Amino acid sequence: MTTEKDLNHVRMLLKEREQQLSQLLRQQDADEQNSVGEAEFTAYDNHPADQGSKLFEQEKELTLQEVRQQELNEVHQALQAIEDGSYGRCVICNKEIDSQRLMAVPTTKYCIDHA
Repeated sequence: MTTEKDLNHVRMLLKEREQQLSQLLRQQDADEQNSVGEAEFTAYDNHPADQGSKLFEQEKELTLQEVRQQELNEVHQALQAIEDGSYGRCVICNKEIDSQRLMAVPTTKYCIDHA
């Protein structure tokens, strides 16, 4: 059973993660805007291999941004579930999720059987 103390701890963990992810996404957006201007000036004087490396880095950053945004969405869903009282229940079988699992993976929606 998830106690009020456990819920408060999980809420704190989720809010900290929410701040971290928001900060990372803001920083990534700022870095992306700065690199767009640089790319325009240096595109024609670089070796094709350099352009390939830059393309790889851009794709990697886009993927990281998508992963971070998805995790931020999961954090928001977990915080909403805490507020509406549905947190800690498996979305498939509605069984209570073990508190140790919730502490390890605060954004989980599934019990161990359905994970």
